[in-house]
Amino acid sequence: MKTFITILILIISGSLEAQTNIQGIAREANNGPLESVSVSLYKGADTTISKTTITDKEGRFVFSEIPAGIYHVRISAIGFESLTGSDFSIATKGKTVELPVFDLHRKNNEL
Repeated sequence: MKTFITILILIISGSLEAQTNIQGIAREANNGPLESVSVSLYKGADTTISKTTITDKEGRFVFSEIPAGIYHVRISAIGFESLTGSDFSIATKGKTVELPVFDLHRKNNEL
């Protein structure tokens, strides 16, 4: 019974380490953090969204439990120009991918 419990704990801890997280920051071009910005994760060249989240008060966002593949993010907020990041790949499990900071620029609303 002790052997079974030990093996079960090892399997569970191994699967917890296999989770890959993607994190980044969205801010205004003047370096101020942007809260409640919509961040969408797309797989490869596909136009369907894999996951969506919003930024916290420091402009940070996190996607958890992402399988291996090629992805890109699209960030949008009211009053700002949308921004699409470059493609990046996840090949190994159990790591955190830190994306570069995304600087959003205000839209010019000319009438």
